[in-house]
Amino acid sequence: MQPTTSTATAVSAALATQAESVCRHYLPNGRREGRYRVVGDVNGTRGKSLFIRLRGPRRPAKWTNAATSNHSGLLDIIRHRSGNTSKCRSLTTARSFLALSPQPAARKEAGKRLSGDRACFGRPPAHR
Repeated sequence: MQPTTSTATAVSAALATQAESVCRHYLPNGRREGRYRVVGDVNGTRGKSLFIRLRGPRRPAKWTNAATSNHSGLLDIIRHRSGNTSKCRSLTTARSFLALSPQPAARKEAGKRLSGDRACFGRPPAHR
């Protein structure tokens, strides 16, 4: 049975299991140092500022940029490196990289096609 990939959390968890291959693909100028992949920044430049945890006692696939104090997960690296401006497109790109089945076509609700985050996640966007 194929794992569910309908949420960003599920896709992020799947990316974490393949953190090293994600890093090699999206950040090819990086190198492995112990349990981390090290690269200059999210643009993939050479350097030692951005650390991506590949494995270990803490959660894998999380990154920190020591120069800027920014931090996040692999899904944001995919978003940045692929030029996607929306989470939905980033999720689609990540699903494609992971060779997971794409998100089913947007559900119809009361005869209306869903759009935006509802089309991607099947629910309304969270209010901030």
